[in-house]
Amino acid sequence: MLFLIFWETYPDKLQEVFKLAKEGKLSTPPGVKTIEEYGTPEGLYVEIVETESEEALYKYVITLLPYHRNVEVKLAFPAKKILALF
Repeated sequence: MLFLIFWETYPDKLQEVFKLAKEGKLSTPPGVKTIEEYGTPEGLYVEIVETESEEALYKYVITLLPYHRNVEVKLAFPAKKILALF
């Protein structure tokens, strides 16, 4: 299953998050695969992940909560699949 994760990073934690990411300490756990991630200079990010384990996704998100003032996780479908439903 695909999920969109919307991360809103605390501005004062951005540099710390960048450092941890560069050191490879923010990698996804086994069972969660990052497809793509996009970000803005002010700390807004959207990450597309694939997983069959809601537990693994939950573990990934909850460990990063201290760095974010808002996190939203949404189930996602490719547009072609949505159109095929109708």
